[in-house]
Amino acid sequence: MPSLADHFHRPGFTLRRLRRSDYPVVVPLINDAFSYQDAARGGETRTNPKHLEWLDGITEFYVILEGDEIVGCVHTEPEGNGVFFGLLTVVPQLRKTGLARAVITAVENYSRALNAECVRLGVMSISPWLKHYYERLGYSATGKVEPRQGIDI
Repeated sequence: MPSLADHFHRPGFTLRRLRRSDYPVVVPLINDAFSYQDAARGGETRTNPKHLEWLDGITEFYVILEGDEIVGCVHTEPEGNGVFFGLLTVVPQLRKTGLARAVITAVENYSRALNAECVRLGVMSISPWLKHYYERLGYSATGKVEPRQGIDI
């Protein structure tokens, strides 16, 4: 069975599966990156250790490493005829360096290796800049809107 890590190629960086010992680093990393959603969530943060453990149990959750340091994360899961990815997160100092794009390319190549027909993701209505980012990469809106935790995606 192919692994997302097999399809990730970025000098100086690697992907590996999430470990329970990573939670103290990954939870605040995600919560910081998605803090703009807190008010819409009624003050709740995006994730916590229990949620991360649950998500890791139903998806393939990876951390992005620069050397031994966790600098980001992403999860993937089969969904119908495709592969869904989410919680793509990169530390602030590595944003706009192409690291996220390298992860997305890995997800796309991984999906091809699985013979998936498409790659899916969700973008929250309160983050239109992300919608534009993914559209520039060739993704298109499906028109499907679902409420999740008080926010439309």
